[in-house]
Amino acid sequence: MPPIDALTPIEHLREAAQCLKVIAHPVRLQIVEMLLDNRMSVGEIAQATNTPQNVTSEHLKRLREHGLIAMERDGRRMICWVIEPGMRSIIQCIQARYRMPATVVPERKDTHNIA
Repeated sequence: MPPIDALTPIEHLREAAQCLKVIAHPVRLQIVEMLLDNRMSVGEIAQATNTPQNVTSEHLKRLREHGLIAMERDGRRMICWVIEPGMRSIIQCIQARYRMPATVVPERKDTHNIA
């Protein structure tokens, strides 16, 4: 076991936990994933996530309040993008764990019925 002073300070872990709570929603994770390499308007995000624009705006507000994304006005549109570099690693970890494999293994059919 590493010495206690070699561990991440608890106050930093509290901040990390808050960040994870903010992104711990399927739509917010999808938004972050889309915005890693793209700047998108609120309307484009709403359409891509099949979420009403007012709900999308609330998700974006939470992400922005926690410093994960930035937004700027472009005429009548609000453009959004990820500004927290650590989001890429988090999304890559999620993708590695939860994306469907290229080939789906068929479900095993047991030849014995156990009742």
